[in-house]
Amino acid sequence: MQSETELNLIKRAAEGEHRAFRLLVEEHHLNVFNLVQRIVQQRELAEEVAQDVFLKAFRSLHRFKGTARFSTWLYRIAYNEAISNSRKKKFSFESLNETNVSSETATMQAEEVGGVEEDRLEQLELAIAELNADSQALLTMYYQQNQSVKAIGEIIGESESNVKVRLFRIRKQILATIAAVPQQP
Repeated sequence: MQSETELNLIKRAAEGEHRAFRLLVEEHHLNVFNLVQRIVQQRELAEEVAQDVFLKAFRSLHRFKGTARFSTWLYRIAYNEAISNSRKKKFSFESLNETNVSSETATMQAEEVGGVEEDRLEQLELAIAELNADSQALLTMYYQQNQSVKAIGEIIGESESNVKVRLFRIRKQILATIAAVPQQP
């Protein structure tokens, strides 16, 4: 559930108070940007799309009903905008190694794989880079942004079971990609 403070900010922003909306943007900008960047995979384009997301959110605040968390509503806008943009542009994707990965992401991945050596972490990053943008976005929402399966389902417009199946298949695909890489002695 959202805090009274956030609900108050949303109400004030919906009434046109720019300072209240700026506080909401500051709270959610990094997560929106990370989600968008995972999909569009170009930093400059991700910055533009993230700005468009917040502009669209500001114009649509009057439609926010509060039945879902504000972050879920906002991430749905971000997801749809990024997917729409990537379909329109048909740009070439960079590998994960060429994009700017935050140290937080690298730390989280290192913790998730436990005591795996650096080369295994590199293999993991390369396997993730081979995924399509939609799969990378799901991983970002689930692992980096700690979104629940239910929230992700609301964001992408799928049932919880579909989200679970997709996450399972993505993990399986990553493991298969890593297993296919010859191990060095």
